[in-house]
Amino acid sequence: MKKVKVRCYKCGSEFETNEGVRSDICPTCMSFIDISRALGADGQAAKAQPIAKDPPKEELHGVQEESAAPQEKAEETAPVKEAENGGLMHAEQLLEAGIWSAARSEFEESLSEGESWQAHWGIVRAATRELTDLSVFPSVKKHAEAAFAKMPAQERRVLGARYVPPLSEQRRRTAQAIKDMEKAPPPPRELQQKKQKSGLFYTGSAVFFIILFIADLLLEFSGGNVGLNVAGGIIILLDIVLLVLLIVFGVRRLLKGQRAKRAMQAVEDTQKEKHEAELKKLRERLDCIDTLCGYLKY
Repeated sequence: MKKVKVRCYKCGSEFETNEGVRSDICPTCMSFIDISRALGADGQAAKAQPIAKDPPKEELHGVQEESAAPQEKAEETAPVKEAENGGLMHAEQLLEAGIWSAARSEFEESLSEGESWQAHWGIVRAATRELTDLSVFPSVKKHAEAAFAKMPAQERRVLGARYVPPLSEQRRRTAQAIKDMEKAPPPPRELQQKKQKSGLFYTGSAVFFIILFIADLLLEFSGGNVGLNVAGGIIILLDIVLLVLLIVFGVRRLLKGQRAKRAMQAVEDTQKEKHEAELKKLRERLDCIDTLCGYLKY
């Protein structure tokens, strides 16, 4: 049977084999060789360098150990990489389904198995619901920084094209909301205005009765008709009663007005605190949007 020369693609040594066989064993490294792979595309023997003398057994043993070590390392690493990619793929599926908590847990588990910018970025996306709820962004900002620190430029450009337009729209609406809140008018003071009008009414009434009381006194001591004196006394008595009632109701009204003022002040303080808190949230959200856009644009 005709012999052909082939070169082992594992150890590089050249040997002869029978023509037409599909596989053979390399006599140097004792590995199974696919003859069709070892031969050239035209079916002839692959180009080979001159055959050197068989190396000593010690050298041959060293070559076998060196060639086997990377192969063993690759075999050990492959399942780990496959498991990591599988975890990220499952987390991405959960994100697409809107199962945010489970997706974040998957990304965190993947991150615990090995550092990955995809896992860091996945945690940010899951926590913020694809960057639509930025109220929780400060709690995952460190993951965003870690992701962008290791993210390739090409990936950053792709993510920028996806997320920057909606983030820009969010920024426009947030900035407008801040502007509207900053120039919002103060709460109305209708209750205080009513109290002021009521105070003026009672003050004017008191002045009127005091003047009337003085007039009655003058009438009483003028020395005129007895009937007028009796009538004047009755008027004076009525004036005194009305004046006392006016004072009582005036004091009650004053106390009620003070209580209303304190209540109104408390309401105004509460409204002001809510207003400031809402304004603070909007400004924080604007800062988060600027941070993300800054990372994704550059």
